[in-house]
Amino acid sequence: MSGQRNSKQQRHVIRLTGLGSAAGAVLAFGLGPVGSAPAQADPFDWIVDLFDPASWLWLNVENPTDLGPTDLGLSPAAADPDPTLAELFDTWIYTPIHDAGQDWLATPSGIAISTRINDSFGNGQLLIGNGADGIDGGTNEQAMGGNGGLWFGDGGDGGTAAGGWGGNGGNAGLFGDGGDGGDGGIGNSGGDGGAGGAFLGNGGDGGDGGLGGPGGNGGDAVTWLFGNGGAGGGGGDAWTYGDGPAGYHGPMGGNGGNSTALIGDGGVGGRGGNGGDGWAGEGTGDGGEGGEGGRGGYGGNSVFGVAGRGGDGGDGGNGGAGGPTSGDGGTGGRGGDGGPMGSGLPSSRAGAGGRGGNGGDGNGAGHTAGRGGSGGQGGWGSSFNAGTLGGTGGDGGAGGNGINGASGNAGGSGGTGGEGTLGGGAGGNGGAGGSDGGGIGGAGGIGAPAGADSRMGAGGGGGGGVGHLGGTGGAGGNGGATGTATGTGTGGRGGTGGTGGTGVGIGSTGGDGGNGGAGGDGLEQAIGGTGGDGGDGGTGVDGGIGGKGGNGGRGGDAFDDTSGNYMVGGIGGNGGDGGTSPAGGTGSPGGDGGAGGYAHATYSSSSQLGQGGIGGNGGNGGSPGPNGDGSGGVGGKGADTTGSYAYSGGDGGDGGLDGTPGTSGAPG
Repeated sequence: MSGQRNSKQQRHVIRLTGLGSAAGAVLAFGLGPVGSAPAQADPFDWIVDLFDPASWLWLNVENPTDLGPTDLGLSPAAADPDPTLAELFDTWIYTPIHDAGQDWLATPSGIAISTRINDSFGNGQLLIGNGADGIDGGTNEQAMGGNGGLWFGDGGDGGTAAGGWGGNGGNAGLFGDGGDGGDGGIGNSGGDGGAGGAFLGNGGDGGDGGLGGPGGNGGDAVTWLFGNGGAGGGGGDAWTYGDGPAGYHGPMGGNGGNSTALIGDGGVGGRGGNGGDGWAGEGTGDGGEGGEGGRGGYGGNSVFGVAGRGGDGGDGGNGGAGGPTSGDGGTGGRGGDGGPMGSGLPSSRAGAGGRGGNGGDGNGAGHTAGRGGSGGQGGWGSSFNAGTLGGTGGDGGAGGNGINGASGNAGGSGGTGGEGTLGGGAGGNGGAGGSDGGGIGGAGGIGAPAGADSRMGAGGGGGGGVGHLGGTGGAGGNGGATGTATGTGTGGRGGTGGTGGTGVGIGSTGGDGGNGGAGGDGLEQAIGGTGGDGGDGGTGVDGGIGGKGGNGGRGGDAFDDTSGNYMVGGIGGNGGDGGTSPAGGTGSPGGDGGAGGYAHATYSSSSQLGQGGIGGNGGNGGSPGPNGDGSGGVGGKGADTTGSYAYSGGDGGDGGLDGTPGTSGAPG
């Protein structure tokens, strides 16, 4: 499934493009404008016409095959390659009927008939019509959306009170959508969405939180036939000041609404707010730390439909820079965790973790830039249903740069992928290391592991920072390990190590490449995953030494003690190439290839045997200057097969080529 209908953006796109204009009412159920109501008209005739095929004028065409989704204004659902049953019902049945009824209410005949019904039978209660929208700038009570008509009508949208409180959306009656919650003002939460109709109708969306305020919850679909839970509102960004201590944490996103309908999906959780940036230091002061990103909202639950997707976590705030005279940079804030998925049928995934904030720049000799913030953990799939995917971990933030002799710092680590019953999410990538002002460039952040039982690869390590004026480039971060695979799948590929930082200036040294992550193990007929490739070494400049290539990750092991199927250990990752160094410098050796994974064959069938994984190839040596040297990496060892019914070990990897020396310059 590519996406659920009940997200805030998609909901209004469909509402606006479902049938477009008053002509949609004629296309949907043949209600044309009339001068006045017939003398003996039954006030409920329009409901009867709704289900009379003879009144569906849009079917009376010479060639029905000429009609397409675009002609009917239904292109959003047609563009979704894998819509849910609730999305199809919404787009092709509910929305055309609902919007046609709304268009009819705005016609002179609709106004006349609905007024007559309400006056004659309502006894002071609204039977047909939409609830009033809440008032902006008034009291909290005035900001509340009014309830829709008991028989037909949408709840009114909430407003924003003078004090910043977001009003709740109004509830629908039997047939209609709940109103959207109002947006919150500064420091206040968004209003909750109203409940959908008891027979047909969607819950309203929660309002977005104001600056520093959490998002409102999506409205529930309490209907028995059809209705989707409303989407949770997004959390507002945290406060950010030009001067001050650590940045504030981002507020959480609103939870998606629940659905009890026979046909209906849970609402999508709202995105967490971004963390606030840390202060910049004054004079010789240090910069403040960035605030943590807000957690994504919980996905809504569904009794019979698809579970709501968890909201994405907010990004961490950036660390503040060190003072203009001197000072350490502040650490970047951690990304917010993704929200978990609701319970129900399998959904697309849980929420993704937010990105870590960048570290602040350091200033002055003896000072250090701020470290990049770590990425947030991906949300977890629901434990109440099978076939759910965990969310992707957030990327780590970049390390701060060193200025005026200060050292750069390391990039943040990637966030761990969330766990799901179908498979865990991929781990986030490590952040890039910061460049230095004469010291050592920051190391790249470490790629995070994927969630358990993941078929995805883990995050790669970030690149090392640049070394200046004889300094050393930072080492690339190591690639993250991946999860295991169960059944007939293949273990995930380990993350690729980051490239070492480049040296800049005479005699500078390139950073070492990061090591590749280990491949995931394969369990019960599954194949072991391939190890990640090592990162390339950084380039040295003008007599400096190139960085060493990273080692390839070890291939994952394969296990089989019950089925007797043929099994293969994972291939080891290739070693990274050594860094080059022109003008008389020394090239560094390439990384060693990773060892192949073991195949553990213990089943008693002689026809189904295991084979050890192939070792990875060694990396090529770096190209040295005229008097330098660069050796190729060692090929990875082929793995043996263990157990009573082993077949053969895997082949060893090829060794890397030695670097080719450069040509000497002509005498002056």
